[in-house]
Amino acid sequence: MHVNVSAPAAGRFLAWLTCWMAAVTMTASMTSCRARPHGRTGGALAGGPQPCTASMLRGIGGRQGENTGARGDIEITNAASVPCALHGIPRLAIARARGPALAVPEAPPVNPASGPLILAAGQRNAALLTVYWRNWCGPRPGPLRVRLTLPGSGGTMVIPFDGPPAYNYVPACLNPNQASTIAVVSAYSRAPDAERPWKRKRSPSSARRRPC
Repeated sequence: MHVNVSAPAAGRFLAWLTCWMAAVTMTASMTSCRARPHGRTGGALAGGPQPCTASMLRGIGGRQGENTGARGDIEITNAASVPCALHGIPRLAIARARGPALAVPEAPPVNPASGPLILAAGQRNAALLTVYWRNWCGPRPGPLRVRLTLPGSGGTMVIPFDGPPAYNYVPACLNPNQASTIAVVSAYSRAPDAERPWKRKRSPSSARRRPC
């Protein structure tokens, strides 16, 4: 059966069809934009520094007494020729300088990670990683290293851990029936040269060392 459609009705239908097709096209375009990944280079936002890797970084660390435990201050700099971004919380392990890792499991971080911290190329600034080691009931460990495993595929750094900064404090034994643990307290804070604690001169009387 053939139905005659008046010209005005046909015009209204064509106008509606045009609007509907435009709406479908706009929705598809928006969906495509949302699905498109943000520009990244090596895991960093386009135009921003790439994530730091262990091969780019240098570190030095030490320990001082705090509430019967040992607070570790670790300075990290970027020795590469391009800036990079430190992010997330690294995994920790303590090892003898010439031997295996100590039986010191990692405890959960005390605080969440701060936002990415940019390290300038050429070791022109530094980041501070603060850790806390408690309840060591074993024999004197001697010279130590701390192993930092960066998130993702950042790799592992092995850093001297006997100072500076600070020195080579060993935490007190509080309970031999409990494990000795180490935890990240702060990852990361910026360390302006004037505020780095190991750059300050200390009198011999203030540096109460505990033998390794």
